[in-house]
Amino acid sequence: MNVGIIGIGAMGKPMAGNILKAGHALRLFARNPEKAGELSARGAKLLESPAAVAAVSDAIVLSLPFDPEVEEVLFGARGIVEGANPGLFIIDTTTGTTKAAVQNAERLQPLEIAYLDAPVSGGVKGA
Repeated sequence: MNVGIIGIGAMGKPMAGNILKAGHALRLFARNPEKAGELSARGAKLLESPAAVAAVSDAIVLSLPFDPEVEEVLFGARGIVEGANPGLFIIDTTTGTTKAAVQNAERLQPLEIAYLDAPVSGGVKGA
């Protein structure tokens, strides 16, 4: 499976490592590309935008600070919707609001993009 991850901070980086460990092709985008070094050395490919990640992914994991960052990554310039193919599955592990998650799902549905709100718990160890 071709998996993307956007947000490789304290929670996203361990999740990305587990995706690689499971043998999936991993593409990622990071606002701070220097954070991608270890993952790139393990086979992940850093791409230039969320749209570029979406264009080559079957599923994308979002691990972002809060709702505004999710909205920007999904719908902003060079965002996921610009590169996504119908059938893309987005798993949003951001701890955001229910209202924003429902709005995101409603906006993505006509584009045939599935959206799952799945905030994580357990801290970095659980990731």
